[in-house]
Amino acid sequence: VSKVLSRGVEVVSKMDFKNSIFAYFFTLGYNYSPSTVKMTTIDANILANKQLIYIPLHKVTASAKLCKGLYCISANSRFTSKRYTVSDNSQSLPFNMVTDFYTGTSYKMQRVNLKFQFEIRNLLNEQFQSILYYPEPGRTYNLNIIITN
Repeated sequence: VSKVLSRGVEVVSKMDFKNSIFAYFFTLGYNYSPSTVKMTTIDANILANKQLIYIPLHKVTASAKLCKGLYCISANSRFTSKRYTVSDNSQSLPFNMVTDFYTGTSYKMQRVNLKFQFEIRNLLNEQFQSILYYPEPGRTYNLNIIITN
């Protein structure tokens, strides 16, 4: 059994503005998540003050969205720093950056709202793993139809 100290800081900045034609939306975020072992019954000297496995120390997100009327287009990127895969921090997965693309429109029909969205996830076909030996999908395409009332 181990005791850990998990802490962090999350900062998000948003900016929205409109002109006579378009609406613009920008978001930038940063997470700092030091999560370290403080006491353990196993290998206390080796594991003390080491970052927990699979918890990245840094994450950065950025998104930009452009809308005209009911039509929108957006791109989102996520940077994730290396993630340790063993408790003594001797091995890690490399950092990765993944970008997604979205476009869509929405309609209101009496009591029902329809939203049509086309997504390309992992636009640049980045090859990466979030968990060792479990590769994430390459580029994928999704077509969504969302119905709400």
